[in-house]
Amino acid sequence: MINAKFSLDANRQRAALLKNFNERDEYDIHGDHIGAVEVGTWTSVVPEWGHDTIREWCEPIAQEWGYA
Repeated sequence: MINAKFSLDANRQRAALLKNFNERDEYDIHGDHIGAVEVGTWTSVVPEWGHDTIREWCEPIAQEWGYA
């Protein structure tokens, strides 16, 4: 299934094989793709007017794929 192929763990493994941010694989995953950030920090960079939309559309996918 696609969510197993591109889960958080799978993407971390892909990123670990790449040397740096400028090196990308065929899926556009790059070195340092998964940063050391805290869950929810996106709220500080996305305008508040977009929070409800992101939660509605993205949060279920993030939870299913292990990103939340």
